[in-house]
Amino acid sequence: MKKIITVIICIISILFTYNYNVYAKDTVFSLNKYSEEQLEFIENSYNKKGNIDGMVSAGTYLKELVDVDDKEYEDYQVMLIKYTNSGRLDWKYSYGKTMEDVVYGLNYTYDSKGNIDGYLLLVQKSCNINETINTTPIFILVDLEGKEKDIIETNLDNTEITKIISFSSSTKKEYILIGHKQIESKEIGVIAKYDSKFNLIWEKDYYDNDKNTDLVDVTYTIDDNNVVNYIAVGKLGDEYKLIKYDNDGNYVKEVKSGFESEDKPKVAISNKGFILYGITDEVKLKGNKSTSYYLEKYNLNEEKEWETIGNVPVDSSIAPSLKTIYSEDTISEYLMMYRNDDQSMEIVKIDLDGNITEKIKKIKNEYYDINSFNNRDRTIYFVGQINCPEDDNCDYDSNSLFLISDEDKVIEVESDTNTNIIVFCIGVVALAAIIVLIKQRKKIDIEISKLQKKKKK
Repeated sequence: MKKIITVIICIISILFTYNYNVYAKDTVFSLNKYSEEQLEFIENSYNKKGNIDGMVSAGTYLKELVDVDDKEYEDYQVMLIKYTNSGRLDWKYSYGKTMEDVVYGLNYTYDSKGNIDGYLLLVQKSCNINETINTTPIFILVDLEGKEKDIIETNLDNTEITKIISFSSSTKKEYILIGHKQIESKEIGVIAKYDSKFNLIWEKDYYDNDKNTDLVDVTYTIDDNNVVNYIAVGKLGDEYKLIKYDNDGNYVKEVKSGFESEDKPKVAISNKGFILYGITDEVKLKGNKSTSYYLEKYNLNEEKEWETIGNVPVDSSIAPSLKTIYSEDTISEYLMMYRNDDQSMEIVKIDLDGNITEKIKKIKNEYYDINSFNNRDRTIYFVGQINCPEDDNCDYDSNSLFLISDEDKVIEVESDTNTNIIVFCIGVVALAAIIVLIKQRKKIDIEISKLQKKKKK
């Protein structure tokens, strides 16, 4: 009987564990020093031996309010912070004068052998509020210990940057920047290439005579370890276009147009090709929902090899985000992050054939604005902003979010199923108790019968 009870207890424990692992186990850390903080980018951090030792994240914070000529201005500054793997703040680097500063991107710097030797911030050149200056991006080089090494001009005047990527060309590291520049009252898309010393190699315009243009995302294609082309997502007025550039920055062709109105297309690197992904409202889901995410794999000839569409409804106001996962320098799978209708954030694994293999994270998202994430050793790191709920009295307006989610995976259980599990468990316990009582009663009756027989003798 003891064995039966033990087995029943084990089953119940498993069922309750299954029930309680609905959401990932989260640990939230925050800078919590300023009234307004926001982290926008996150990457692995490295020590001098070339080993990963934590995370670095870039964002902005409100340093103070500045009064100039009877007007109040917000002095936002750029920050680069390093966290250890356990979430302890290791160091913080700041940049900015009294104007509202902006960070465009976070990347790495490399030594002559191609090894990471520091961090690269791409920011808008700062000035004081009473100064007049063009919108000019600059490179800030920070060493592995958080000390500023150098500040280098991009020579891209009146330009706002959307994204920076780095890649290997032969044995050298190079960078691609995209965005748009302002010429009089017109916006013109820009793509530019830099060498490992941040010298401008070329700059090209994405131009239209009648409409404003912009470049909003970019990746590259590789064949036999050589960069072949650059694939960019451009905007021509309100229309998205998929565009191809050669290695010298020359416009080759328009790969795709006619994107859906809900779509916010992006691109990512893939083996011998690239991934196009975004939002589609041409699906049929439960509850008459029709908006989900999609992925399309293209080869080096821009031919579509496969397409995958999500099986859950997503919030179309937030573009999904795709993280490329490598194994021994080869792409092994993708992680797709999107926001559900209930505002929770989910991450699913997608293999190289476009199969959605499993859902690995689900984060309740009532107070979080998640801007970016990184993955390492089955742990996912999120950065963004923690917002004070409207019905709460907080000592802050919005703090930076650094969230470590370290459960292996998420198991979803429907609310009805939860109730059924609890009812089933109660029933099992009650049945076990009844069986035990019956067994005990039978033993007592047998003993009483034996004693009565002895007395008669």
